[in-house]
Amino acid sequence: MQQVSFLKAWLAQIFCYGLIISLGNGLQISDSWAAGLQDVSAKVDSSFKRFDINRDGVITHDEVRRRPLFHVIDINGDKRVTRSELEEYYRDTLMQRHIGRDPSSSRSDLYANDAALRSKGSSNLQWYEIEHQGYQRFFAVGASQVVEVSGDRPLLVSIHGHHGDPQKHAYLLQFQKACDAGPGCVVVYPAACKETAIPGDPCKGGLDARWQKSPSHDPKVDDPGFIEKVVRQMLSKPEYRVDPNAVYVSGTSNGGALVYYLFCSEVYPFRKYSSYVGNPHGKSCHPASPVSFYHIHGDEDVVVPFKWNLMDIVARRNRCQRPARRVSTEKSAFGGAEIANYEYPCAPRAQLKVSLIKGAGHAANLDEANTYKRLVLREFFGQ
Repeated sequence: MQQVSFLKAWLAQIFCYGLIISLGNGLQISDSWAAGLQDVSAKVDSSFKRFDINRDGVITHDEVRRRPLFHVIDINGDKRVTRSELEEYYRDTLMQRHIGRDPSSSRSDLYANDAALRSKGSSNLQWYEIEHQGYQRFFAVGASQVVEVSGDRPLLVSIHGHHGDPQKHAYLLQFQKACDAGPGCVVVYPAACKETAIPGDPCKGGLDARWQKSPSHDPKVDDPGFIEKVVRQMLSKPEYRVDPNAVYVSGTSNGGALVYYLFCSEVYPFRKYSSYVGNPHGKSCHPASPVSFYHIHGDEDVVVPFKWNLMDIVARRNRCQRPARRVSTEKSAFGGAEIANYEYPCAPRAQLKVSLIKGAGHAANLDEANTYKRLVLREFFGQ
């Protein structure tokens, strides 16, 4: 067991500097990140009991002295923090930073080496800025405006995860390079707002940036509306020659949760949706018509564990029969992991597919990320 000093920085942000600073004092994590999660669970339990003064099972504003980021933990926006909400935030933040740990960085996810990724990832991106709901929102495009292709081009909206941004996401996944070599698609990378953003702030992703996961989760930023505006902007740019009938969306982790939100809200008629290690939040999903959805997950993900019952949200919309049927097994070209592929029998012109990567965690390394890239490009474009 060793003291984790980098936790103190983000612990101090949560709640009121009082609730979480007390949690941060003496917080330890073992070299095994799974054991570390157990440590966090115990610490959260102890701290929650301490601050739930009236012992009613929730923490409210009047039980906390300073509360600048109370809404960050209050996932459903009901102005009360439950123990499960507090632990979900801890697990998400801790594990996002522990994955792929770079010992020279205070961050420890796949996006950890900010300087290197920015220098490698940003040189081929074209940046655009738009205003939405009072925020300065940004997105980046990976495709060259002068690439010679015949006809209109498919558009892939690729959404980064918690703490990510377009530069690092683009460099790690190399979607545009794969598109240029095959289907000729254009890749656009939207940027999330930071958890503390207020109207007028620039939203370019980065540390503590995250997406809405449901209508009640920080509704002021309106991320689905922003994504729709990004797509409309791309359609209006003749230099990219985007086919309006071939627009696809895929997201990673917290970005995958946003994809489910997009799926349920139908802000734009995407041709297909895909989520990688991201689950739906909330039970309400009443879109008008079935559409294809592809879910990819590691079967050993403890950050956002895969659960079959969560697929019921899509299954009901697509009028699918349950349970899913295992249709094939394959080996990943990156690391050789076994991939189990499942399909649901669904309504005409709709599909619901699931691929589970054996032994994989929460986008824990480049092999897992590359496996995801290969699977989603094959599903979307047959590549």
